[in-house]
Amino acid sequence: MGRPGGLGRGKTNKEPEHLMPEAFDPHWLHQRADADSAARAEGPYRALAAWAGGVTPPLRCVDLGCGLGANAAWLAPRLPGPQHWLLVDHDPALLSQAGGRRLTDATGRPAATETLQADLTDDLTSVTRGADLITAAALLDLASAAWIDGLVATCRDHGAAALFALSYDGHFRSETPDDPDEHQVRTAFNKDQRRDKGFGPALGPDAALYTARAFRAAGYRIHPGRSPWRLGPDQADLQRTLVDGKAEAARKAVPAEENAINRWAERRLRAIAAGTARLRVGHLDLFAAPR
Repeated sequence: MGRPGGLGRGKTNKEPEHLMPEAFDPHWLHQRADADSAARAEGPYRALAAWAGGVTPPLRCVDLGCGLGANAAWLAPRLPGPQHWLLVDHDPALLSQAGGRRLTDATGRPAATETLQADLTDDLTSVTRGADLITAAALLDLASAAWIDGLVATCRDHGAAALFALSYDGHFRSETPDDPDEHQVRTAFNKDQRRDKGFGPALGPDAALYTARAFRAAGYRIHPGRSPWRLGPDQADLQRTLVDGKAEAARKAVPAEENAINRWAERRLRAIAAGTARLRVGHLDLFAAPR
């Protein structure tokens, strides 16, 4: 979703003919970590754990666009062991930090971990070969329909399950106070979500539902769940980052709405400073199990 609005990937300053996938901002990843953990839906993870219990160990997991490794660190203790994790990202600095995490399975035993620097816009077949589970967090809404189709085909060909967490669903709402300009801001921001993020024209808010349909067509059982952020006064810093990021992206996407966007941002920042702001940001989690 551009920098902070749901995806949390900072835009690279390179705009070559072949766009690299947008880079993570480490500060943003740290900032959003607690909200991500609190938001995850229960249903997809219950289904994932039940499926994983039937896999011959070790459970082999590939985390695409791993960033700082938070997704693997959250999942590993909720899955049976032994486990082997391959953490994949194109950013070597993030990979270094992700690889330094100590992952443990549900029994507290260490999980084997390795890292791989790779461009996710390249063929995923070799990266994911041998995987039982292919997973990612805050990634799908960066991707195009063609990239997602390729990912689904890769999972099907490997017989792998898939877990995709925290995909922005196009909905954010200032719950207190209500704001008359928010509809314009949301529409402009969601338009920005559909620009090319390095994977082709992004599906943005439609990505999770598109992915669910693609997996269902490939013969998978689908377990979706809503995982919204519910942010209150105690998450003022995160709210400020979201407001600034959403306003910046919205202005670029629809310059004609700049006045409304600025009014919205000013009101939101005043409410945050006053300790009265509450913000809900919609996400979807999805587990897809091979039949």
